[in-house]
Amino acid sequence: MKWFIEMIMELFKKKKKKEKEVPIIYVKPRNEVYEAYSDHARMAEDFHDNFTSLDTGLERMAEWAREHGTRETKDFTDIEITKNLPEVWK
Repeated sequence: MKWFIEMIMELFKKKKKKEKEVPIIYVKPRNEVYEAYSDHARMAEDFHDNFTSLDTGLERMAEWAREHGTRETKDFTDIEITKNLPEVWK
């Protein structure tokens, strides 16, 4: 996961040289599936190898994010079930 985060951060640094370095903050892992695998065979039937590379997709995502800017996040105040809720969500 670290390589993926660093890749995204590098995309944003390319365009904004003046932007300050933002540290990666690691939080305690959530109690979820550790590894999962998927089969893309059915998708390939519909899209016939018309795929976007990870690099291209991330570049498009970064451009969209720059275009739309940041948004204010609302606090989660009405969470009904708190059992096993990740600490960073509390």
